[in-house]
This record gives sequence, C-alpha cells and structure tokens, in this order.
Amino acid sequence: MRSLPLLVTLLLAPTATAQEPADTHPPAGVRLRGSSGARLFEASVPGQLLDWVTLVNGDSERQIYLLAAVEKEKENETTEGKEEEREARCVLYRADLDDEALIVVREGIDCEFDRLVALDLDADGDEELLVGRPGEILQVTHPGSDDAGLEPLFSARGVDLASQLPVRGSAPQLGELALTNVGLLRRLGPTESGWGRIADHTLPTRATPHRKGLRLTTPPSTLLRLADGDLYATGPESSGNLRLRTVLLSPDENTEPREVWSRLPGLETVQWSWFHTLDGRPMLIVTTNSADKLGIFERQKLRVYPLVGDRTLAGVRPKLEAQTSSRRWQEVKPFILDLDDDGDDDLVVAQYDGLGGGKVKIEAFLTGANRRFETRTRSTVVECSANGWHFGEDLTGDGLADLVLVCDGDVAVYPGLAIGKSKLVDKRPRWSCAGSDVPREDHSVELSGEGVAVTDHRPDATGTPALIDLDGDGRSELLLAENPRWGFGRLRVVYLP
Repeated sequence: MRSLPLLVTLLLAPTATAQEPADTHPPAGVRLRGSSGARLFEASVPGQLLDWVTLVNGDSERQIYLLAAVEKEKENETTEGKEEEREARCVLYRADLDDEALIVVREGIDCEFDRLVALDLDADGDEELLVGRPGEILQVTHPGSDDAGLEPLFSARGVDLASQLPVRGSAPQLGELALTNVGLLRRLGPTESGWGRIADHTLPTRATPHRKGLRLTTPPSTLLRLADGDLYATGPESSGNLRLRTVLLSPDENTEPREVWSRLPGLETVQWSWFHTLDGRPMLIVTTNSADKLGIFERQKLRVYPLVGDRTLAGVRPKLEAQTSSRRWQEVKPFILDLDDDGDDDLVVAQYDGLGGGKVKIEAFLTGANRRFETRTRSTVVECSANGWHFGEDLTGDGLADLVLVCDGDVAVYPGLAIGKSKLVDKRPRWSCAGSDVPREDHSVELSGEGVAVTDHRPDATGTPALIDLDGDGRSELLLAENPRWGFGRLRVVYLP
C-alpha cells in the first residue's frame, strides 16, 4: 500500500502589534523625506518592480536603474461596445536622487526581460547595463541619455541572467559572468573576438521520476574566490543520510573536477546549504533535521565543513556542530566576517526564535587562536517579525558590525556591542524608519516517506536589504526593494545620519 504525501502549509502569524497597511500607491517618482536625521528616498514605479541595479559610470557615484512591469490600459472592440482591459509593458527607469526624479530610459520592453546586471565589459572602469530574459542578453546603450537603445550581446538556449552564480570571497573578475543551467556551467566574458562564451563546464545532474517522464535537476553552485585560484562549488548532494557530496570545478578546462565528501554526525537531511570562504578556505555550511523521525517543529541543526579531500571517502566530519532556534520551515542565514578583529574570520548566524517567527536571534561563533570555534557564543534575541536581514556592515560609525532588520516594512538598524560582551547587538534599534506592511512569505512543509522538505517560493530579492556605497564616501547606504501587496513597487534608499 502506497501512502500519499501530506502537504501542510504554515503561515507565519502576524504579531499582535502589526498595524493596518498604509496607502502605498504614491505617484510614480522620487520623493525625499527625513527620519531621525537620516535622508530617505523613495523611488516608486507605477507597477511591479522586477529588478534594480546600481551602475558605476564616469565617476565614483553610482546610478540607480529600475525595471518595472507597468500596467497600461487598452480598449477592445466587442459586440456590446468598448471594453477596457489592462496589459503589462516593461519600462526601464533611472532614479535621480539629486533632482528627485524618475527618468524613463526605455519604454516598450518585452516583459520577458526581467533581470538587470551591471558589468564592466571592456575593462575601462565603467560598467555597462545589461537586461536579460531566458535565452537572451541585451546591452542597454547610452542609458544616461535620451537615445538609449538595446543591442544584442549574447543568446543561447538556457542562458539566463537570473541564474548568475553567487560569489564568495573577493570581488568577481571584471567583465565575466558565470551562469548555470541543468547540467551546465557557462562562463561568458572577454574573448579574442569581443565578448561571449569563454568555456562550458559539465555539472552533475540528478534524475527523479516524474508523471510525464524524468525530472533532471542540478544542485546550486557558487563561485569561490580563493588566494590560490577560483573554484566553482556545486552541491551538496545527499548520499544516503550520512554523507554529502560536493563537486569542485576549476576554471581550467584541463583540470578534472574533484569530489569532496562531508559526513553528517547522525541520520540527517539537509534543509538549507551555503558555500562560503572562511579565512580564504572553502567551506560548506548546512542546516539539517533528523532523517529518522518526522518532528515538524524540530529545530534545525547547524554544521560547518571544510571542503578538503578524504581518501577513505567516509566524509570529513564538521568543524562546528550547533543547534539553531529556527524550525524546519524557518529561514537561517550565515554571515562570515572578522567580528573581533583578531585576523580570523568568524561565523554569525541569523535565525528565528519561536514558532510564530516574532523574534530574531543573531548568534556569533568565534574562532580562537587555533582557528577552532570556541564553545561560548555571543547572541541577542530581538523582538521583530523579520522578513529581511543583513549583518556585518558598520552603519553607526563606531567600528562595530551592525544588524539591519526589515519587520513588516519597517527598517531598523541595531548597533553592534563591544567585543567581550555576551550580547552581540543592542536589543533596541539605533535608527528605524516606518514603512508599509509588506506581507511575510508563506512556506510549505511536505511530509512523506522520504522525510520532510521545505520550500520557499520567494521569486526574487525584494525584501532583502542591500548595503552599497552610492556616493563613494566609503560608507554604505541602505537599499530595500519592495513590492507591497497593497501598492506599487518601490526602492527605498537610506542615507543614515
């Protein structure tokens, strides 16, 4: 007898202090308002915000570009008269913060083009603006003028700017893109004949039964920038419930891929995974849950593995084993930085605390003189129903890493505390800005004979705070893209006091 999977959808409950959503339909444009000494710009578009990017062009200041799907009314002739319908068209905008203006760069773009990338194609120090859809990449010519155009740059089946690899370590090489597809890593960049395909690398694939055949999938990949050369890390793939397999690729096509095995402490399944660099060495970070029991409210376990060879193939054991406070369906996010200024990287983990997600726990695992993680940790629990976070930048000017939280649209900066204290950040924000109620994402938890799988259908990076130095003064500004349920898309830009 075959049992059917049970699908349970868990909606994170709003906190008791949640307010009714405000009117988030301001007219399209850029407006400036102050908040506790900060300068807050809101660039609103008349529709859904698809993507945004900052572009270095001509000087140290960055230009901001927004791609939006704008609704346009049209009339259809019917037998009963005229009937109004609405269709979407995509518009590329530039947000001019100095003049508080939203400038149309290009109209009438096919809405299949939904990704923007800034890339220095010719290594002259200025970045070019790219717009992409599945199968095609275009370059926006003269984006800062009135005669902006679109020119083909590269096209191939499976190429997609949305599949650009995350980069860990130093900045990526100028002018190069690394894009993945099922079974394929495609590198694009400067060539002898211009700009195009540099090399293709085969990635591992997995075939699983599907009602119409087989479903082919490839594990996520990350570009690791290391002192002795780049590596492309793909995985991890579970081999039973005790081992994880990672494939490491070199950009050198003559170098064979190598497998690295990591051993789980017990029977566990992976919920979240990340590749990072720690003190210049490649690392795998995972959170897991028990594979031999279906405890839906079980807290995730944290494991950190060095990506080094193991002749026995039994798998290298983790250099850190810890418990998080996040449940199966709740997000966890690691950050790598030298927290105590001792020259060694430390690990900071943002996680939820409690079933309803109304609290955030930020916890630091410090490395000692022997580069092993210390037993004691530093942590702070903040009362906040967060749906976006960032840790590591000094935003208050005291030389300490600060925490940024987005709580139902409100943006708050929590200052870091001095080295030696048990708390990591202050429980009260140094600065906050009220915003409209942006709905939390819902997650699904699927129970079956193979274990528990958590999926998150977040379509893009909206709701995640980004820290970028826009004016070249050495201090980062805070940017947050949003598509509120009750309003149009917008990008908030905050110059902190």
